[in-house]
Amino acid sequence: MIIPAFLAWGYLLRIVEQTIYGSDELPVFDEWSKMFSDGLKYIVSNILYFIVPLALIILSLVGIGFSARSGSSQTAVYLLLLLVGLILNILVAMVYIMAVANMAHSERFGAAFEFSTIFRYIKGIGSLTYFAYVFVFFIILGIIGIFFNVNLWSRIFGMAGLVVGGILYIIFSVYSGMARSRFSGLMYLEGYFKANPEDETDYNPEIEENQDLKTV
Repeated sequence: MIIPAFLAWGYLLRIVEQTIYGSDELPVFDEWSKMFSDGLKYIVSNILYFIVPLALIILSLVGIGFSARSGSSQTAVYLLLLLVGLILNILVAMVYIMAVANMAHSERFGAAFEFSTIFRYIKGIGSLTYFAYVFVFFIILGIIGIFFNVNLWSRIFGMAGLVVGGILYIIFSVYSGMARSRFSGLMYLEGYFKANPEDETDYNPEIEENQDLKTV
């Protein structure tokens, strides 16, 4: 199970990379050794990014549970900690969208932590605009995901719903992962060219052709 998971994550990173290079098609599922190493980079970077907010969320949930059982007055403190963890998780997720694309483009693990470059591209788009794009994207994914919830299907249709819901959830997970990778690549392109407008002509032959027509 571990090897297929690494390959799947590596394939998602390849989608990000191919999107950045201008491809609208799904990449070929080959070069397994490279996909495995890419998947490893993807998972490790994901863990390093989210370990703090997830630790805060888990700690707060455990604390809320113990406080509720013991009747402790510290529930409010743990609720505040939970809120901080959730907000931090959202902010980290937004930055990670650009970070994973920077890693895919440079093909270096350390590029996921080149914050000066990452935030330069985010500022190129416009911080509020970028965060609005990401927020709306995840809201849409979340709303769609409601209809693929296994518990919802099992409550409505029982055991049959559990089976159908599980299959639908797997399908949704695959396509949502591809959508996130595609979105990450597109956001990177937008930020990169806003920060480096002189490179856009070399990237897009149509722009160069249009400029040549204007000089005729």
